[in-house]
Amino acid sequence: MKACTTDALTLCRTVVQHVRTEAARGGLPRFALNLGVQPAEFVYLTAVLGDGFMGPMPLPRAQVLPSPEFPHTALLALLWSFRAEATPTCWAAAAAVACGCFGRQHLWQDLGLTGRSEVTALLQAYFPGLVALNHQHLKWKRFLFMRVG
Repeated sequence: MKACTTDALTLCRTVVQHVRTEAARGGLPRFALNLGVQPAEFVYLTAVLGDGFMGPMPLPRAQVLPSPEFPHTALLALLWSFRAEATPTCWAAAAAVACGCFGRQHLWQDLGLTGRSEVTALLQAYFPGLVALNHQHLKWKRFLFMRVG
């Protein structure tokens, strides 16, 4: 497994911060404020990756998590099952992408990226096996939801 590039880290940081900001503004579900992960996982990610990576927003007072039957959990599991490496950055990327899938715009917009090519670059860096399965070059949000059924 190869380490992620600086460009991938920049994309991941952008996505994490945008998802959290959009959750605070109401553009994404409230659980996206803590990336839809358990409080202890979020605290760990913040401690390991740092505020500069996670963004300056504090942890919400009342934790909001998606319900177990909500497809966020399945999306997160799908992404993680195709991870390039088991790192905190990869976990943050998986969580942010899974949250971004619940926005109302194209996935690249919901992730704060400049276009579909940046989503592809992010997914290729962190989840290359999943990218390889998109033979029909479907839009990423559609492809991911199709994969989880």
